[in-house]
Amino acid sequence: MGASGKLSDRKRWFYVLVLGLICIGATVRVALVLLATSRENERAAQLARAAPASAPVKIELAPEYLTLDAPSPRMSDKYPYVSMTENSMAPNVGECETSWLSVTPVDRFEVDLRYGSFILRQTDLILNDDFRSTLYAKLQFFRLDSS
Repeated sequence: MGASGKLSDRKRWFYVLVLGLICIGATVRVALVLLATSRENERAAQLARAAPASAPVKIELAPEYLTLDAPSPRMSDKYPYVSMTENSMAPNVGECETSWLSVTPVDRFEVDLRYGSFILRQTDLILNDDFRSTLYAKLQFFRLDSS
């Protein structure tokens, strides 16, 4: 091997030395951070032991937050809608029952205000027995694009 081979060996040793120094520096930095953290924890523990017991904190709330006369929660099976029927073409704004609760004939167009979907409901069959139920066709149209 000539002079160029020795030069590459020197470069290699130089890079190994620099890499080793970087690793030692990172290790020292981590050790210093851990030492500082443990000293802070010791100081906090000493302050906690030396501090006298504090008096209880009194919290005052506004009177409107202290009343307990709120209505009890209940499940409402209704949702807002706008509808039109064959008899009356005037729009009707109100709350609609979910389909399984209705036992009256249904024949209307409605817009579900929760999702903005158009719904056509028409009663097919009403079973008026021990268990009342209504079977009807429901055609629901959604708008898929956002524009």
